[in-house]
This record gives sequence, C-alpha cells and structure tokens, in this order.
Amino acid sequence: MLKKLLVTTAMVGVSVCFGVATANAAWFLPNTGSGYSDADVVALRNGVYTQGTLTVLGKTINSKEQTIITYSNGTTVVVDNKGKVVSDNYNIRKDTNYYFSTNGPYVAQAVRGVPTLYTLDVNGSTSNSNFLPSGYYNVATNQTGGSGWRWLANGKLFTGFKYYLGAYYWFEDGVRQENKWETAWGNQYWVGNDGRAVQGVREVDDYTTADPKTYDWKVDISDDLSAGTWVDFGTNGTFNLKNKLQGYVYSPNLSDSNGGYNWFENGQPYTGFRYYMGTYYWFINGVRQNEGWRYAWGYTYYTDANGRAVQGTKTIDGTIYYFGNNGTYYLRDK
Repeated sequence: MLKKLLVTTAMVGVSVCFGVATANAAWFLPNTGSGYSDADVVALRNGVYTQGTLTVLGKTINSKEQTIITYSNGTTVVVDNKGKVVSDNYNIRKDTNYYFSTNGPYVAQAVRGVPTLYTLDVNGSTSNSNFLPSGYYNVATNQTGGSGWRWLANGKLFTGFKYYLGAYYWFEDGVRQENKWETAWGNQYWVGNDGRAVQGVREVDDYTTADPKTYDWKVDISDDLSAGTWVDFGTNGTFNLKNKLQGYVYSPNLSDSNGGYNWFENGQPYTGFRYYMGTYYWFINGVRQNEGWRYAWGYTYYTDANGRAVQGTKTIDGTIYYFGNNGTYYLRDK
C-alpha cells in the first residue's frame, strides 16, 4: 500500500551510499520542521535510485549557528536555521544541474514507505506538477543499487493497465506482471510471459503441471475455466476474454491440419459429425478427418479426401457403395 509521502527541497550531495563510496551520488534528507532526523532516505546513484534508513548520530551547533548533523554512514551535513544545506564533508558540487535535468533523474525523499519519485528542475524545485514523472523508468529495487523497470504515474508507482510500445501491460505497484489473470473494467484479461495482454485463441492449462514452453499460447486455469478448455480473447484490440470457442475456429496450436481450422463445442475439441457449409464433416478431438469410414447413430458413413460425407453411388477401393441421395449420407444395403 502506498502512503502519502513528503518531499523536501533540501538536498545534499554526498559520495557515500550505505557506506559504499560512489561518484555521482545524491542523498535527499527529510526536514521534519524541527531539523533533520532519522528517516527513510532516497539516493540517486548513476541514474538509479535506492533507499534505506540513515540514523542521526548527533547534532552540534557551530560558530555560525548552523547545525552540523552526523549520520550513521559517516556523512556530515551542515544546514542553516532554515534547513538549507550549506555544506557537507564530501565537498560535492551543490549545483542541481550536476545531478538533475528536467527530462532526467527524478527522486524524492520518503518519510516512510515507498518513495514518490519526482523530476527536479534546475533549481531543485518539485512544486511544478509538470515535473512529476509518468511512464516506464528504471529505478532501484534494493539498497545496493540493483535496479528494475517500474511504471510511474505522476510520481507514484502505478497499478493497472498501461499502453507501451504497441501493447498493453499490467502493473502492480509499478512492477510489470506476467502469466497472470487480471480484472479491469468488469472484464478478464490474461497477460502472457512477456507481460503483454494477449489476443486470439488460447488453451487453458494448469500452470502447476504445464510445460513452460507452451506458455506463449496457453493461459492458466481459473475459477471459471478448467484445463483443456479453449477460449477466445478476440483480435480487435480489446484484449478481454470473450467466450469459450464454438464452431469451426482457426486454432493451429491444436492442429495445423486442414489449414489449422478445428471444431469446438463449449470450448472443448469436438468428436463427431457437424454440418458446415452445405455438408457434414467428421471430427475427432476437434480435428477434421478426411478420407475414411465413419460410424455414428448405428450407421456407416464415408468422408472423402476433403472431409465431406458422401452421397450417391461411390466406388471405394474397387467396390461400389450407395449412400442415398436424400441428405442422410449413410450406407445402404447393396
């Protein structure tokens, strides 16, 4: 859960991040109104951000009535009576342009919890909402500077769908999600192993036992969908789950025979005869069968090389057979 975070305009350039000397580092220390104190802090290191806790070891007043604050990592910071940083013991440049630009590094001090990230202008100001970053940024994920991509919306870690580079991705607290069902706008969506919301035909499988190599065309089971069901997410750019497959559907992941079209009933590959485009075809586990004998309803039928049930007189393997001419298609006695 994100908490409301405060941003301080006081900034300190130091070269220690959690005891490790780094060039191009910047600490942001919280001003509580009564001087700096123990708090979570955010640091910028070479364009990525990290956070942790610095403890105040002591405060003293110098001859200029400035406060000298010593932190647990060895940093010494001097601030005036208004809380403005006037020097530090590492003598790093104070010019904010050295660390920041209006289109570049962004950071904020977090009193507690996850930091809100801001873009700073050349004066170090964060009062202009135009400088709040939105989009996909590389930010730190741990105190040693390890980084990861996060989606920010007005400086906050974002939860929901965002369109990026031609696709929709789902984020939770800024983190892109993969191989998961998500719900938005009253619809169900599946984000695949590349994080993209999927379209088209997919097979449902139990991911606890499924082969990971099939994840690019399978989705996990859900409360409403069992393994072996085939579903449709459409191809019109809406990405939401439409329905279980019904009828003759292009689904080459089931079988690429006969141009990749297969027959489904309520999401299940169908076995038996089905009427389609003026004739009957025979399917086994959704796959259209072509030339061969078929048996159904106590009768015998024959389908030709195109899968059609035949009528009339046909010679099969040198023998003449009669299948009627009244649309019933079954084999008559000779």
